Amino acid sequence: MREETLPAAGLSLVLFLLLSSAFAMQYLVWPLAGAYLINTWAATGYNVAASTFIIIVYNHWNHSLPWDWYEARANSFQTRELVLMVITWSLLAAVAIVGLGLLRRRDADRPDRLSAAAGDWRAG
Repeated sequence: MREETLPAAGLSLVLFLLLSSAFAMQYLVWPLAGAYLINTWAATGYNVAASTFIIIVYNHWNHSLPWDWYEARANSFQTRELVLMVITWSLLAAVAIVGLGLLRRRDADRPDRLSAAAGDWRAG
């Protein structure tokens, strides 16, 4: 039973960021642990894209290395950063789709649980 709940827990973190209207750079890290509970390859794709996006944005904001960590000088995103943001969000959406597919397959593989639950509901 525990193996079945891990992707669902991961999916909650992934969907939270994917559907949130808020954004900050640190939010890109939050769904990573959850994404790895869903699918290693999809999570790694998101991890690479998010990491690349963060590095490029911080290089832009701090005029390349070394970064001045004590002072935030955020600017508007450049075109390439916006493109990387779309790629990153698309890969996060792919992780969510994989997670939803896992949950759907899990439920489809257990028609006995679904019919038993429906029977209990009808009997009550």
